[in-house]
Amino acid sequence: MDIHDFSTKAVELGARLRQERELSEISIARAAAQLGVSPEMITSMENGENAPSLPELELLANLFLVPLQKLLGLVDEKEPAVRLSQEKRPAFIILRTRIIAATLKQARNNAALPIEEMAEEINFPVSTIEEFESGTLPIPQPVLEKACAKLGISIDALLSPLTPKRRTEVTETAPAILPTELNEFVSNPANLPYLQLAKKLSGIDAARLREIAESLLEITY
Repeated sequence: MDIHDFSTKAVELGARLRQERELSEISIARAAAQLGVSPEMITSMENGENAPSLPELELLANLFLVPLQKLLGLVDEKEPAVRLSQEKRPAFIILRTRIIAATLKQARNNAALPIEEMAEEINFPVSTIEEFESGTLPIPQPVLEKACAKLGISIDALLSPLTPKRRTEVTETAPAILPTELNEFVSNPANLPYLQLAKKLSGIDAARLREIAESLLEITY
């Protein structure tokens, strides 16, 4: 990724973060507590010196009560969001970072794209790409955008149930896909572990699922 392009995007993102934080009357200290970082880190993000990762942006959007798309500069509207309890925030960033990492790695493997080519595309060493894909290193948002563009992934596909959707998306698509009660279940951040478990189970073949079910029956009866 071109350094100038990265810097420009980081500065633009930082300006939106500062604007939304100030409009929400949230202090730098409170924003820092939301992410579990120092106030100086928030200041550096707002100045464009450091770019936040997608999970960090999701938590900030949650704190500011604005759609993530607004922080990304995709929409101007403001609508309510569901607050995530303080004790769940550190685990949220870790979990979301790993989910995003696994999604990107799977997409790269499905596209048969060598890791060296991805490293060249976003201008990072292969070792850093490996850290990104293992979930041990959060991916700065401008870098994530570049990687998604290379892999043909929409940022919306990486959003968590915590992230509020644009009103038109909820109205037009959600009821057509899921019944109301299931849509409410999916939209509740407290149910994220169950959704992740369901995703894992969906990738297991029927024979293996049958073996697991039989083992559980032996244990419980």
